[in-house]
Amino acid sequence: TTNAVITNASTTNLTFVSGTSTGNLAIQGRAGVNPFSVSSSTGESLFTVLENGNVGVGTSTPVARLQVGTSTREGVFFMEDGDVGIGGVPDDGFAFMVQRNFLSNIRNKTASATSTDSAGFNSQRSRGTLDAPSAVLDGDRIGVLSFSGYTGSSFTNGGRIIGLTTEDWTPSGRGLAIAFETVTNGDTAQIERMRIDNSGNIGIGT
Repeated sequence: TTNAVITNASTTNLTFVSGTSTGNLAIQGRAGVNPFSVSSSTGESLFTVLENGNVGVGTSTPVARLQVGTSTREGVFFMEDGDVGIGGVPDDGFAFMVQRNFLSNIRNKTASATSTDSAGFNSQRSRGTLDAPSAVLDGDRIGVLSFSGYTGSSFTNGGRIIGLTTEDWTPSGRGLAIAFETVTNGDTAQIERMRIDNSGNIGIGT
């Protein structure tokens, strides 16, 4: 029940090699025990694999499939089921999430001598699947910019800017409108206040 310790007193590397050219070098834990960890000479956790498969770099208690950094929120990187979070495990429905206890801005910076190059944000939507996409249809939302705040019990959406298709999309037709929604004081309903239609006409309150 004691630990097995392998030391290397020389200045050369300590190397483990599989017994055959096609064999694997396997490390297998036992039930209820984390199977693998690497620590510094002072005992600080450098790399840990938990029994549930979570991997921690710089932490011995990763709470996501991959966590880089300690339990301090700022600057910690998390990856869970393909989703990425910085400062916290990403919530359901969010492929990328950033959390901080102070000012949180995302900067997209570029440098180019080409006049059409820019630092931008692109929202892409299709029907079908990622491997077999199909064209969006009339009335589909293809992009939403939401403004959410904390109510005292949960975060919820307030205003939104929504990109709405106005026809079935084809290579020669990509009709789009942009709608703006706000919420009246003392209410919770998001109401469309303004729309720029596919012809460039602007409707306020209609």
